[in-house]
Amino acid sequence: MTEATLRQVARALYYGSIPALSIDASGRVADYNVAMETVFGEELNGRRYSPFGELLQSLNSRVLEGILVPRNGDDYAKAECSFDSPNLGQVRLAASTLPWHHPSTEQKHGDIIFWDIVAGNDAFHEQYRRKLDRQLIWDTYAWSYDRVLPLMPYYQEVLARHVAALTEPGPVIDLGAGTGNLAERLVAAGHPVTAVEPSRAMLERLLSKEVLASALGTQLTVLEASAEFLPMIEDQSFTGVSLQLSLFDMRRPELGLSNAARVLRSGGHIVVTDIKRGFQLEPILQECERRLHFLGRYDELAADLKRVIRSNRDLAPGSRSKFRIEDVFDSLAGRGFENLSMQDSHFGQCATICARKP
Repeated sequence: MTEATLRQVARALYYGSIPALSIDASGRVADYNVAMETVFGEELNGRRYSPFGELLQSLNSRVLEGILVPRNGDDYAKAECSFDSPNLGQVRLAASTLPWHHPSTEQKHGDIIFWDIVAGNDAFHEQYRRKLDRQLIWDTYAWSYDRVLPLMPYYQEVLARHVAALTEPGPVIDLGAGTGNLAERLVAAGHPVTAVEPSRAMLERLLSKEVLASALGTQLTVLEASAEFLPMIEDQSFTGVSLQLSLFDMRRPELGLSNAARVLRSGGHIVVTDIKRGFQLEPILQECERRLHFLGRYDELAADLKRVIRSNRDLAPGSRSKFRIEDVFDSLAGRGFENLSMQDSHFGQCATICARKP
């Protein structure tokens, strides 16, 4: 079994109901799954491809008793511990390691660690199902996002606003990068870009784009993470920050905005598009259908439009928090941001704010 096969196995485990993490031959985190996110929480943010030892050190700080992971080099070994889960409270975990070796050379290509939840099972299943359902909605949305949204003038208008607000030379962070349509334009404009996105499916679409795939590791950095938890990013690291319809899907959008302000350099610009108070989804969805009829592409894209409509209704923008674009304006003004402007978008259902950090 090769390292590439190990990564395929890890991806196949992503939606599994047993918490699991894979480690490659170099000792880095190859992948982790939704079930593991449910137990271990935000400490997994941005951890893919990072040293496993760093992650283990962080997780061990929440071990109340016992051992979280079998000892290094002890193949097929087991370990058990009480763990203070940020989402579930105290749970009892039993870990086992499954090593992967090349069938001919016996060269080791990595490990997969599984955790059985010995106690605290009911709360885990409830939260796992909720998290899984949310990821699957975004999976459905990602499937058709780039077939429908780029055809919409209102969408292109907002993209153009964000690009125009981020013309100052220097690194830019795109918080909630989605399928990478903004990141693609920023990379083409010469910016070093950090794309932050919590949806696995959206990131896969992003990395399928030639401009972005070729820039990965040089001009582009990708983090599978939420803007709500970014300890891996230092203060004042970027000359520009973008949040394009990402706050609405956060449980703590105020924290996401605070992180955006924290990582922005003095004199840098932030641009935020999000939903307004009184937001209504249906006028936007109706315009999507009207536009496809106008372009003569409705029959071709009817199935994609159906996915977009169903996904948006399931996501229910604004249902996770009462934080709105007007609150963004007030928050930035309260932090002393300068040159604030707000302009309606999405047929008056959303708005774009631009501002400069003092």
